Amino acid sequence: MQQDKQDLIKQLVSYDKDKGILRFNDKVLVPDYQGFVVLYINKKLVKLKIEKLACLVGIGRLPNKNERVLHKNLDTSDIRLCNLSIVNKEVFLKLKEARLNLDGALCIVPHDTDQFCYWLCYRDKSIQKRELIHDIVSAKKAFRIRKLQYIKLINKFCVFN
Repeated sequence: MQQDKQDLIKQLVSYDKDKGILRFNDKVLVPDYQGFVVLYINKKLVKLKIEKLACLVGIGRLPNKNERVLHKNLDTSDIRLCNLSIVNKEVFLKLKEARLNLDGALCIVPHDTDQFCYWLCYRDKSIQKRELIHDIVSAKKAFRIRKLQYIKLINKFCVFN
C-alpha cells in the first residue's frame, strides 16, 4: 500500500489501544467472518485485515511480505495493541505448527499389525509425519519430549493470563 494512502488511513481511523476498538467516521469497525474490514477512502475501496489495520494505526506500519501479525494470547478477535506484535513469517509458521500439534496432530497411534509397536504422529514443516517406536514407554517419552518442545516455543512468543 502506498505511503500517502497509509497516512490518510492513519488520519481517518481512530484506535482505542486499550480496548481494541477501531473507528472510521465515528463508526465502530466490525470485521467479517474472515477478519476483513472495508473502508471507502476517496471513493476507493480499501480492504484490510483488522489486525493489519490495528498495526498500521497503532504501531505505525504495515507488516512486510515476509512478516505476519501475531496475537500474543492466540485470540484472533482480541486486537488490543498490547496483544499484537509483528514477527517473521518463519516464526509465525512454527508457532502455528506448534499450536496444531498441541491441538491434536501430535498423538500416539497403535501399529496395524505389530501389537507392541506404536506410531508417533506429528506435523513438521506442514507435512504429516509419523515415527515408528517399538514400545509404549518409549512412545510416551518421545510424545512428552515433543509436546514440551512445542510448549516452550509457544511460551517464548505468547502471553497467557
